[in-house]
Amino acid sequence: TNTWMEMTPSISPPGRSGFAAWYDPEEDLVFVFGGTADASSYPPLPWMVFGGEELWGYDIEADAWTLYRVTANPGYRVSAWAGFDQQGGRAILAGGDGYDAERRYSGPVTTPWVYRGLDR
Repeated sequence: TNTWMEMTPSISPPGRSGFAAWYDPEEDLVFVFGGTADASSYPPLPWMVFGGEELWGYDIEADAWTLYRVTANPGYRVSAWAGFDQQGGRAILAGGDGYDAERRYSGPVTTPWVYRGLDR
């Protein structure tokens, strides 16, 4: 209809920049991973970095975000990119700047990670 509509989910992930996002057509969800709540410094301030403990999925039909906690995850990452492999039914996350478990900057990340949704 060539119009914008503001959505108002009751729960939302914290605002962020430098995140990775992808659409999973099999689950009909948009996923958001990583990023930072403060992009005013480089590297971003450690306590403002989001990571593997926060993978959010958005269901547009239900206007609802869900937080998925995954034990094995890519950790804290800013400015990564992601794409969805429709044939393989998985998301691929690569690149970006990494942070260790204490959220200390560890440099550019070269290892890709693959995410398969709940229904696979």
